[in-house]
Amino acid sequence: MALAWRWVGPLWAAFALALAWAAQRKAEEGVWEAHEVRALRRLAFALACAATLRWLVHGFDVWDFGYLPYARRAALVPFFNSRFAEGALAACAWALLIRSGGAFRVLGFLGLQIVGGLTLSLELAHTVVHLGGSVRAGSIVLTLAWALFGALQWLRGLKAQEGALALAAAGYTWLGLASLKLIFADLARADTPTKALAFLGVGAIFLTAALVGNKVRGERGQNDN
Repeated sequence: MALAWRWVGPLWAAFALALAWAAQRKAEEGVWEAHEVRALRRLAFALACAATLRWLVHGFDVWDFGYLPYARRAALVPFFNSRFAEGALAACAWALLIRSGGAFRVLGFLGLQIVGGLTLSLELAHTVVHLGGSVRAGSIVLTLAWALFGALQWLRGLKAQEGALALAAAGYTWLGLASLKLIFADLARADTPTKALAFLGVGAIFLTAALVGNKVRGERGQNDN
């Protein structure tokens, strides 16, 4: 029963992904009526929500946010476990919903940011724990991943012709979350070497993003002229 329940989330996420893909395919082919495609997308959205809620309960129970013993957390093979599978599949379903347009586009983008970003960053942090690192080291990796996500999306927003505002907002949000976590969690609890690593890592990401962003803006200004 426990084994079956563990894979409920990935199955829900897989069904959501299949429904979102089918809706997008039928919309592109134009063989279905608009209301039929909308109904299929609503089913995909509902299943994606269910899979996301299941993933939140499952994922935060497994890593350092629940009562699961350290040995059990470390035993899960990074990127080859049911928690990562359901998060990745749910993120793909949300990504397909972005292409739907309208309200589904906004909801899909939000779902992708939350599920996709947390799935990848938590799994990277879990990898550190699995390889023998401390939970604090995993927390630093989590912060660095959030900062990197924010920087990449902010830079992509500078180049994007469509959705630039959404990408910029997502970038600033992830950068803000990384900064707050760095100040109130990592620097407050970690030892001196870990504090230095966290501060230098996040600072390097911010500095690199600023330099690359300034270069991109300069190139755009030259092209406009």
